[in-house]
Amino acid sequence: MTSSPTGEVRSVPSDSRLPDWRPINPALYPAAVSAAKGGAEFFQFASGSVWVVSAVSSFRELRVSGNVSLGTAVAITQSELLTNCHVVKGHPIITIKKGQVIRQVRVQAGDERTDRCILSTKGRYLTPVAGMRRFKDLKVGEEVYTIGSPGGFERTLGYGIISGLRTVEGQHLVQTTAQMSSGSSGGGLFDKSGNLIGITTFILRDSQGLNFAIAVEDFFR
Repeated sequence: MTSSPTGEVRSVPSDSRLPDWRPINPALYPAAVSAAKGGAEFFQFASGSVWVVSAVSSFRELRVSGNVSLGTAVAITQSELLTNCHVVKGHPIITIKKGQVIRQVRVQAGDERTDRCILSTKGRYLTPVAGMRRFKDLKVGEEVYTIGSPGGFERTLGYGIISGLRTVEGQHLVQTTAQMSSGSSGGGLFDKSGNLIGITTFILRDSQGLNFAIAVEDFFR
């Protein structure tokens, strides 16, 4: 970034390339928690790890809400969050928001082909998810919840089931009937105990209920 003669902070245009992919250290993969929770209890337990993401090319765009890419990110350590690359790619200024708290973050690593991106903070102030589950342990028919930011509406809760488990070109995808819409990209797909099982990523157009999440373990490999 550079300063103009008026003192306004401006962004140097980005070349849109992402940092090379470097997975999260597998040693940081938390064990699953086991106590099932109802909707309100689940939300209280899991939502603190979910943030709204805004990505822009300049601070002016952030102030006037112009050309802002909105999505979601989920904290998995005190300084790292998971999201989708299509939310942040090409935007040098990225912020996360929860309530009145707004922080600037950076892309730590990314793989555009599989839409996996890792964001990082300067401080260690995030509340990470309590637990995670591996793809091989999931079952079709399980009840699941989504927490995302559709339309920028912070920490919106959705409910459904796992409707399929797919492996496409080595990538593990969790198909679900839980609601997703624009802004949900990068949000969390959780089981009813509050374990993170995937990062919500896309919807097949002209289809009913075909929503997908990238299995969380794919961010560790």
